[in-house]
Amino acid sequence: MRWRKTQLLVLFFATLLMSSCWDASELSDLSIISGVGIDKGENGTYKVSFQIINPSEVSADEDGVQQGSTSTVVISSVGNSIFEAVRKASEQLSRRIYSPHTNLVVIGEDFAREEGLNKALDWFERDHAFRTNIPMVIARGSTAEEVLLVQSPFERIPAKKIDEAIKTSGAVWGETKEVEIQDVIINQLRMGRENTISGIKIVGDLSEAVEGEGLGKSKPPVILQAAGMAMFRDGHLHSWLDHKAARGTNWIDNAIESTVVTLPCHNDEKIAIEIIQSNAQMEAKMTDQETLEINLTIFAEGNIGEVNCRVDLTVIENIHKVEKQLEDEIRSEALEAIQISQEEQIDIFGFGEEVHRKYPDQWKMLKDQWNEHFAELQVNVQVNTFIRRTGFRNNPFIE
Repeated sequence: MRWRKTQLLVLFFATLLMSSCWDASELSDLSIISGVGIDKGENGTYKVSFQIINPSEVSADEDGVQQGSTSTVVISSVGNSIFEAVRKASEQLSRRIYSPHTNLVVIGEDFAREEGLNKALDWFERDHAFRTNIPMVIARGSTAEEVLLVQSPFERIPAKKIDEAIKTSGAVWGETKEVEIQDVIINQLRMGRENTISGIKIVGDLSEAVEGEGLGKSKPPVILQAAGMAMFRDGHLHSWLDHKAARGTNWIDNAIESTVVTLPCHNDEKIAIEIIQSNAQMEAKMTDQETLEINLTIFAEGNIGEVNCRVDLTVIENIHKVEKQLEDEIRSEALEAIQISQEEQIDIFGFGEEVHRKYPDQWKMLKDQWNEHFAELQVNVQVNTFIRRTGFRNNPFIE
């Protein structure tokens, strides 16, 4: 009896080892998507573009030489809904669309302004094949299709290049940030916070990019460039934040990993500070006059990266002066971002969310007209900085 039980147990585990995936697909049967673009079509329709990997070109030969064709191709289809447009794309393909390896979602500027994010997000969240941790960008001054058409001289997969450009620019410069679909969805559902999404723009002659010309040149005729932050209101693109205002937004939003702040020093001379760490904290406060205020504190730590002025860095008072200048500059950038958002009555910082958290009863009275209350909100910004290192050299070459 015991031997019979042992036989049955062995047979049971053997069947498990012999099982296979019932829905497995061969790579040769799939069109692997690297990027998706959403645009407005004509007469109320939607246009969906797919950047599809060309496997024969991406896989170089033994010498690492490409075959001469583009590494990706772009197809577009139009439908009365995004889902319909996606399915209609099969008319142009001999293989089934495979989206789990998608690197990027691009939303056209006209679509973002007129149709809004919700119409795109609904399909992305419902479709089981799409991951919601895919980065999203806004095509600034162009369509999403045009952005996906640009071939990159730096990456074989252009969609991956765009994602890396946004990520790298945000990490070392701070005027953009990587935003994933799931982040956008969460902000859409939050009370008291609007979305900001990084922009990408085409610089150069698009016609040459479409043909893939100039990829071997030392100076490509067209490139894709990270370009500011798109500011949304009620899910629709409202305006753009650029330069100091864009970086000011990221100071407040805890999205600065590193950046360089250049400060004046003796006439036209400059001193550059590399920010190596930053942190922002906000707190809602009810004053004695029962008026709401936001207290914002930003801490930044940095190293002196370049000195082109006459200053003795061995003197501690001079270091303190530089720290004070740095505090003033960061405060100025943060206040510029706050001023623009209050003028537009768009709370992109989550001040309303902080009020909701700390004063839920007051929030019930304010939430329906929060944009108007936000425009009049007193925001107090305090910045504390610390210079960690001056580099290998104490005194500059300029004497």
